Amino acid sequence: MCRFNFPRPLVPETHVNSLGVIQLERNNQWVTPWNPTLSSILRCNHDISFVPTLTMAFSAVYYMTNYATKYDAELRISQVKPRLGQT
Repeated sequence: MCRFNFPRPLVPETHVNSLGVIQLERNNQWVTPWNPTLSSILRCNHDISFVPTLTMAFSAVYYMTNYATKYDAELRISQVKPRLGQT
């Protein structure tokens, strides 16, 4: 098993488990949940995940904001270094 918990268990059909967590249908242990309609509309990689807790919601927001600003931060650093005489 890898650090991302793959392979993941197969789920024959979407259901809500005894803890109230939505278990999405999974017919391949190595593929993250995805939606073909979203994929064709967004034309990008995506992952559908249920976020049942506030901690998971904050983690998702943290990841998305870091991902969205990653290039911008690297670009700014590369522009500042030459001004400071660094390589």
